[in-house]
Amino acid sequence: MFLSALLLASCSKGGSPASADGSAHAERLGVWTEDYAAAVKQAKAEKKKILLDFTGSDWCENCWRLDDGVFSKPAFADFAKTHYVLVTLDFPVKRKMPDNVSSQNAALMDKFKVQGLPSIVVLDADENQLAFMLGYRGEDTAKFIDELEHPTALTAPPGSAAITPVPPAATVSK
Repeated sequence: MFLSALLLASCSKGGSPASADGSAHAERLGVWTEDYAAAVKQAKAEKKKILLDFTGSDWCENCWRLDDGVFSKPAFADFAKTHYVLVTLDFPVKRKMPDNVSSQNAALMDKFKVQGLPSIVVLDADENQLAFMLGYRGEDTAKFIDELEHPTALTAPPGSAAITPVPPAATVSK
């Protein structure tokens, strides 16, 4: 997996995170964690599903679009707080991650066979994969929530342009 990720071309963008139109990148709403093990415990205790967001916070434009179009909206935060434990699995290029977080994220990327960003993986509290969504296809919050409520719809269209390859630096940085 890592070898194939290393061979993928980077589509990183210089500068700080911003929307495609150059405006400031919107902040996510809701409670997000980077601690997968804690999220699993919380999901079991609260009888919720787990939403894993594989992202490249400081370089992936499609990840920013997903944040701006969905994760920064109050409607998503309201929906998620009753149904999901939210986990960010970040693969930054410019920012150093703590070794334990970087290792955890790489292991989960391999486990769920993530090859592009953003990728969304939905799990039940027992860590069974329920759905996988590759790329951001321009869904607004309502459409994204609808896709989460109907997991069979969670797929990327063939040849989706909304998939950002994972850059080599993001898969090996620690």
